[in-house]
Order: sequence, then structure tokens, then C-alpha cells
Amino acid sequence: MSTTTQHRCKKASLEALRRRLNALAYDQINEELARLDAEVEALKTENEQLRARLSYAEGWAENWREDAMEAMEQLASISGGAPGLTMDGRLVVVQQGGAA
Repeated sequence: MSTTTQHRCKKASLEALRRRLNALAYDQINEELARLDAEVEALKTENEQLRARLSYAEGWAENWREDAMEAMEQLASISGGAPGLTMDGRLVVVQQGGAA
């Protein structure tokens, strides 16, 4: 075999090898993209579920706050005081007409 023929064979072999490696890399990239796409969809679903749970919890917290304030106002009305809040965040009934 001549040097030119050997060079052509090596070049053809290298090109064939490059095509096979490119095809393998393309397949690996597609597999990874499919995996990432599935992961993104799962995270979107989880995110939607967590947002729904948060909304539900916020609704209940607001209902509890409204009920607590209503109970405090009723207690204040019955006892002749006014609802108040201490420095440490406790709800209290403050008696009106006390010393200044």
C-alpha cells in the first residue's frame, strides 16, 4: 500500500470514528435532556402543590386571626375595656379609665 493510500484510509477511519463519537454524544445529550425535562416537570408539579398548600394555610391563618380578633373584641366589650397588644406580642384587654 502506498503512503497516500494509507493516509486516505487513516483519514477515512478517523472521520468514521468522529461520526460514531458524535452520534454517541448526541444520544447522550438527548438522554440527559429528556431526564432534565422530566425532572423539570416533576418540580413544576411539586411547586404547584406547594403553592396550593401555602394558599390553604394562609387562608386558615387569616381565619384564625379574624376569629381571635373577634373574640378579643367581644371580651373587651363585655369587660368594658379595649383590645391591646403588649410589647412581646400578646393580645390583652386594657381597662379604660385607668390612671395616666
